[in-house]
Amino acid sequence: MPLRLLEAIVPGEAVERIPALIENFRVIHVRTSRSAEAAGLVTILVDANDAEAVSDLLVSHFGSHDSFRLILLPVEATLPV
Repeated sequence: MPLRLLEAIVPGEAVERIPALIENFRVIHVRTSRSAEAAGLVTILVDANDAEAVSDLLVSHFGSHDSFRLILLPVEATLPV
């Protein structure tokens, strides 16, 4: 199963909402954290077939924020499988 890793910088107050926003997708793992600068970092390991939809969702919710950034990476391997 091909996977993608999405990393997004979002407003810090939005971090807690991310798991609920993506619950309808094939998410393998999600990790959230907040920095001292009031920004949040979200890392999402997702089935490649859902990567575009999850990206679109994040852009639609947070794309207008100045600090928003989305990085999409292919995943070669993950353990455990």
